[in-house]
Amino acid sequence: MALYGCATTAERVIKAASDDALLPDAYVINNELKERAFEIGKIYLDIRKDYPKSDHVLPDEAYIKLLRHQVGKAFSAAQLYKGNQPAYTINIAIEEMRFTAGWFLIPKPSIFRVRIEIVRPDKTVVMRGSLRSAEMRTTTVFMGGILTPLAIPHSTSIMAHANLIPAMAVLITKVMMGLQEGKTLNTIEILSDDYPSPPADKILYNNNLGIAPLTYQETEAITGLRLSDYE
Repeated sequence: MALYGCATTAERVIKAASDDALLPDAYVINNELKERAFEIGKIYLDIRKDYPKSDHVLPDEAYIKLLRHQVGKAFSAAQLYKGNQPAYTINIAIEEMRFTAGWFLIPKPSIFRVRIEIVRPDKTVVMRGSLRSAEMRTTTVFMGGILTPLAIPHSTSIMAHANLIPAMAVLITKVMMGLQEGKTLNTIEILSDDYPSPPADKILYNNNLGIAPLTYQETEAITGLRLSDYE
């Protein structure tokens, strides 16, 4: 009852974020995806909801590099490359990204949404679905005698991706781990609480994959950028 009553499952996240999901049934999972080796394929932009450039200030290619690095790290930790051959390919398309510093009093969450496709060697798609995570840092204060939520902006929008990109890598990896174990999407638990767009900090907490928020130095090393050029 806990799993279906209040947990965030992979199916819940995909159905909340997807317009055209293609979900594998138990037969496909048991006969194709269970114990299957997976490899990372293309990671690219396919923006479905655009935002001003001020909401993702780094070059687009930088976010692709960051996501590839973090997904690769998470896949390696989960040993998803090991399994039955031939390996199936995971392609990842970035559909929505808003990495914003936010504003006091005005909720403006950062959002990251990607579409994953599991593809057979013959190029047919076994699964397609979007995953979405969000982040809005808040606290509560007394204003006019009323306890009021208050949005806390990041110090800079340059690092507003720090939680969301690693969290997406964990989210993707948890879905793939569950499929490799032969679980159906409605039994792959992402979080113990129910969120259609699971918060990045909750995904990262105790993720058991060694994935942590990106630092300023890591972002520069992975992207090859000097972040001070974008401040």
